[in-house]
Amino acid sequence: MEPLHAVSLSPFALAFFGAALLVTLAVLAAWDCACRRLPNQWTALLFLQAVGWSLAAGREAAILGGAVWAGVYLAAGLRGGIGGGDVKLAAGLGTLVGVFSVPLVLLASAGASLLALCEFGIRRVCVGASGRGGTLAHGPHMIAAAVASCAGFVLL
Repeated sequence: MEPLHAVSLSPFALAFFGAALLVTLAVLAAWDCACRRLPNQWTALLFLQAVGWSLAAGREAAILGGAVWAGVYLAAGLRGGIGGGDVKLAAGLGTLVGVFSVPLVLLASAGASLLALCEFGIRRVCVGASGRGGTLAHGPHMIAAAVASCAGFVLL
């Protein structure tokens, strides 16, 4: 398998597509925090961007990462724990993380759950809420875990 820096894009194209991806992630995180919903147009855009990255990098197997994360979340969603927007977001993020390493998707997925659990615990201690009536925007946790996993993979 070729290293990721072998992607045949010019530095300008790489910077442009990287910036577009960061904007998409920022919009999704902000929207989920504000509205507790992830719009289909933006989750679809993320998925298309992630598939584009995987094809440009020659890592078509990365799409399997999206299927794995979305499948795990779909199973959880059937039990009422996760919304449909999070399942769709998982497909895009899993594909994006899968470009770096398909097994890394499991770490990102677990990291997202850990971040959500931490926020829930902090809210419960600080606010004193029972936690049953309130909801958490899980999208930002997923995005943070995916970005951290990718950054960790690149830096280590």
